[in-house]
Amino acid sequence: MAGASFTGFNGFETVTHRGAFGTTDWTAGWANFTPQTNVY
Repeated sequence: MAGASFTGFNGFETVTHRGAFGTTDWTAGWANFTPQTNVY
């Protein structure tokens, strides 16, 4: 085995970043990753 092959999958796009976040944080405004430090 040389590695995984992900060719031929529909619905995916090639990006320059790794992970869920590129230059735009798509969770801004509705997700909270530090709830213990926020005043509610």
